[in-house]
Amino acid sequence: MITLLPDQVIVLFLIYGDKFEKSGLGYLELIVRRMFPATVIDIVVIDNSLPESYVKHCDGYVRIGGNNTLWEFSGWDRGLDYIKENISCSRYAHVFFANDTFHQRTYRDGKNFLDVFDSPILKGKDVVKSAIGYLDDFPKDVQLCGIEYRYWIRSNIFSLPIDIVYKLYPFAETIDSQAVFSSDYEVFWSETDLISDNWKVYISSWLFGTENPKYPEYRLHWLKATSITADNYKFFKKKAKCILAEHYLSARLFDMKVPIIDTNIFDKKSDRHISAYYD
Repeated sequence: MITLLPDQVIVLFLIYGDKFEKSGLGYLELIVRRMFPATVIDIVVIDNSLPESYVKHCDGYVRIGGNNTLWEFSGWDRGLDYIKENISCSRYAHVFFANDTFHQRTYRDGKNFLDVFDSPILKGKDVVKSAIGYLDDFPKDVQLCGIEYRYWIRSNIFSLPIDIVYKLYPFAETIDSQAVFSSDYEVFWSETDLISDNWKVYISSWLFGTENPKYPEYRLHWLKATSITADNYKFFKKKAKCILAEHYLSARLFDMKVPIIDTNIFDKKSDRHISAYYD
């Protein structure tokens, strides 16, 4: 099969302040050039520390103000709005999404995961119709809005065909918060059937460092995991909404039967759902 590559790549790089702007852009340009050496590249940096009205044309890219209501997801929506109004897009374009953590994390599994974002992973693939990203997984199937899935794309760096992007847009508006969260911070989740019970338990383990004996198959904890309190309830709701946005994006890709080029080529350790996630 002939590899079909996009003729245009639009990079949306989400930052908060300029600390990682230069290093992140350098890495992203390297990745895009080795994956798509002949493509046209447009770069939009969305800085969520700046007002939405901010626009500055820099050397080789444009920096715009973001929308930090849902961190990278609302920021990417802001970037997509800018693309619609200001960039002529090929029908075979890909949009590369990244936030400023993508080159700042060291994972236990797949320590060199960014190295896989290279041309060999694309060989024989119809890239113009495929998503590209690193697939993480749950130990068992979960359900989100009636879609059953187990895998999702790690959202700190991934790429989507332009037509799929706008079918998924907006990224930040996913599921009604009132339907998902309890007003009691100690309960946190509502009794909604929009998300399955095991999804709630897995994400609670991730966010709060808890372990549920009914679901011993999952015991992963976020690097900032801590117990829920009245003081941090608002923060954790926002974090949980980001996770919902990440997962709902992937669940819809599976539901739409969009091919996914998985850059997770590493050996899957049998204890990957119960041992440390970060190195």
